[in-house]
Amino acid sequence: MLRTGKLYQVQLPIPSLQMDTSMKPVREKVMSEAEWKETIARACARDDGVPEEAPYQGPVQLALWRDRERAVPTAIIRSALFGIVRPGRRRYLEDQPIACWKNCEIKYTGGQLDQYDQDVWMQVLHLFRQQDLSAQNGIRFTLRGFLKSMGTSSSGKSTRALYRSLKRLTATAVSIRIGFCTYVGSLIESFVEDEATGRYVVRLNPQVAGLFGAGYTKMEAQTRRGFTTDLARWLYGYVQSHKATQKQPHRIGLAKLQAITGSETELKDFRRKVRRAMEELQRAGVVASWRITDGDALEFVRPRGRRIAA
Repeated sequence: MLRTGKLYQVQLPIPSLQMDTSMKPVREKVMSEAEWKETIARACARDDGVPEEAPYQGPVQLALWRDRERAVPTAIIRSALFGIVRPGRRRYLEDQPIACWKNCEIKYTGGQLDQYDQDVWMQVLHLFRQQDLSAQNGIRFTLRGFLKSMGTSSSGKSTRALYRSLKRLTATAVSIRIGFCTYVGSLIESFVEDEATGRYVVRLNPQVAGLFGAGYTKMEAQTRRGFTTDLARWLYGYVQSHKATQKQPHRIGLAKLQAITGSETELKDFRRKVRRAMEELQRAGVVASWRITDGDALEFVRPRGRRIAA
């Protein structure tokens, strides 16, 4: 929820949707980025604190991006919410502050989320991007069909991993504060099986759109899948979220970087892994140049002409 007043939702019948092939865009109703930000600013404006019914604002949609792309709110991509979790070391967190970049505060309750969980959540967002979230229609799919849309194996092991990930993303409570606005809710509102059809139904909280209104970062899905380590995948999103020009390279201390990746390895080992990951990013054309400075900071420059976060 957004802490701006009462929220009234109406549950509507769930249509039968086949992934995003049946999701037709309603482009004439899509709010522009400027309209999103104006809506969020109005909603988050400070008043006398008396709850009011939120006026109807029309369809609520995420940003529209190309089919080969995936997108995540920038505040999340620059944090340890989807961090580096070593196999077998996943912990349950209770109202745990999550390390993040500037101008943002995140607290989280639930099982630790990793880069695979981010892949799953990005695909859920991708399938919802042309829907009116306020209608609460949800999307229907089979686990194998969902995996196919992610471009991954649909083996029995993969379907079990996907099922567990969707449950984790549903059984969460996250508080994300950006400026004067705070989103409190789960990353997936509900995940249920329709026993009549054998398909699963996922619903997304409409107010997730407010996180996109505060800024989002796009990535090429195939490029991300090509990286061999979770750290390289995490760094890909982080790099994409910054301008990092030749005149103004982006620089971040390795200790700070380690904190916002969620990595719990020793700093010496983390430094070595960062070097290996940045070599991967450079080979993929994600960065034009990079280095570890004498002050133990990562500095990088993005190629000219590449799009940045919205």
